Amino acid sequence: MIKPEGGWQAVLARYDVQMLFLDCLNSRPSYFFDDRRWRTVYWDDVALIALRDDVLAAQQPGLREFALSNPAVFERSLSEAPTADIMAELDAVLARDPKCWNGTPRTVRVAWCGSPAGAS
Repeated sequence: MIKPEGGWQAVLARYDVQMLFLDCLNSRPSYFFDDRRWRTVYWDDVALIALRDDVLAAQQPGLREFALSNPAVFERSLSEAPTADIMAELDAVLARDPKCWNGTPRTVRVAWCGSPAGAS
């Protein structure tokens, strides 16, 4: 789904979609995360992968969620989340992929500006 039309939630429910592969290079699919039902488990410079919340809850322990650094909701995270939490996620992304050009500027931005939610 690149630009879903109205009713996309019903389509996902009808087909019991449990995982999304989203293009985050050409769009910012934040609408998928407005109700917090979808949980990002991977993102890089091209795409992100999100699991439905009930599917993530049933997965093996250790599958990490990237709720704050997810490119689709990053701007919102800056205003709502503690700086340290955002930085921890960005560090994990860059540890996995040091050449992630989306991760590096986000890390610099958070380090430079911080987030209004606090530095803890």
